[in-house]
Amino acid sequence: MTRTADRREFLRNAVFVGAGLLLGCGGEGDSGTGAGGASGDGFGGGDGHAGPDTGNDTSSAPDGGTTADSNTPVDAGFAQDSGPSPTDAVHGDTGGFADIASGDAGTTGCPNPLAGGQLLGLVPFIQEGGKLMATKYGVGWDGRYYCDLTKLNLDTMINPISEHFIRTRYPDQIDTTKPWKLTIGGLVDAPKTLAMADISPLTKDMGVHLMECSGNGKGGKFGLISAAKWKGVPVPKLLAMVKPKAAGKRVLIKGFDGHSTPSENNHSKPGASWIFTPEQLENAFLATEMNSKPLPEDHGKPVRLLVPGWYGCCNIKWVTDIQWVQDDAKSTSQMKEFASRTHQTAAHALAKSFKPATMDQVAMPIRVERWKLADGTQAHMILGVMWGGYELTEKLAIEFSAPTKGPLHPVEVCPKQATNQTWTLWRYLWNPKGPMTAQIRMRIDDPKIPTRRLDMGWYKRTVKV
Repeated sequence: MTRTADRREFLRNAVFVGAGLLLGCGGEGDSGTGAGGASGDGFGGGDGHAGPDTGNDTSSAPDGGTTADSNTPVDAGFAQDSGPSPTDAVHGDTGGFADIASGDAGTTGCPNPLAGGQLLGLVPFIQEGGKLMATKYGVGWDGRYYCDLTKLNLDTMINPISEHFIRTRYPDQIDTTKPWKLTIGGLVDAPKTLAMADISPLTKDMGVHLMECSGNGKGGKFGLISAAKWKGVPVPKLLAMVKPKAAGKRVLIKGFDGHSTPSENNHSKPGASWIFTPEQLENAFLATEMNSKPLPEDHGKPVRLLVPGWYGCCNIKWVTDIQWVQDDAKSTSQMKEFASRTHQTAAHALAKSFKPATMDQVAMPIRVERWKLADGTQAHMILGVMWGGYELTEKLAIEFSAPTKGPLHPVEVCPKQATNQTWTLWRYLWNPKGPMTAQIRMRIDDPKIPTRRLDMGWYKRTVKV
């Protein structure tokens, strides 16, 4: 027990001198990285709207590489900040593999390679946006709150509500004097309208789920990502309240989306809705509580959709309607707006042509710590997160480029990944030889696991040591 407690204390303190909590992630859309979202602030483009932050929509990957999706936009944060050409070799002694300390009772392993060392500070990532973390920006569709990932540690894997990212803030055109109504209708025998008093008794704990904006990028220091504990009503239970007609094959979920202030540069367009098959909604729920408290306004009060594993543009906020629609229903404006950022082959005219907007396995470094070891030498500890995907994996690896791509080095995830619903911490002890500028890129060293964004270099980050 003492050893476990010591490891937990080490990880807790190895964030910063005077470690803090993970701050809330806000939307992008500012300095040209990715796309935001409006009424569905989850995994993808944001709260429900996208609107590319820069309007860049090309066939290039964010880091200039080739992407399999001809509609994936260039993230300006990647495309424009190639930075100085590093000249020093980055590869050298790795010093062994760093381990994530575990605070769970009964967990063994996870040795601490920095025992007796002194944390000297953090090495900042360079060539990224300059947005302040933990600061709310803008209103309506352009409302943002960015997450400071450098402060993530074992004790903050579930983000406080006040520190969870925001992409699109509360619509000022909602009439708060009227009770909220949810209509379940469309191609059904008899529509049903529910008040919140009808919905609340149906809620249950839905567990911890991570959300990421599909436009999460360098302009906001990859701050469009957070995790929370949710309570809500499973969507299948709501769908079962009505009988769809024979023509009713798909489900449209729509949220309120009226804002008085237009989006700057038309980054976001009105119309927060997405169309799913019933099978795609088997694990989805309408959330009413976040971290055991009623949903705040900016997070969808009083009810918002969450589809585990899907980008946030699909996680509609301020839900008003669930409608059964025909199989050849036209795609919504939101689906078209987020098509490139959810890796569709085109902004298809029909909803049935859209593939599930799911997140493949991804990972990225969130901070680089500089340490003085017990023997007087110095080393760098790279800490990161892994999330998304459809199966558990132990094949996470790190790759350095300075200036050419180096070999893959496996990183150790400890405690081991237990779920794909939320993120997992990893560490790697790095001993670079001499001063250099290095690009850090994560890989899943298993060809059977889909990794679209890692293949594109989406989460590649640069440090100067």
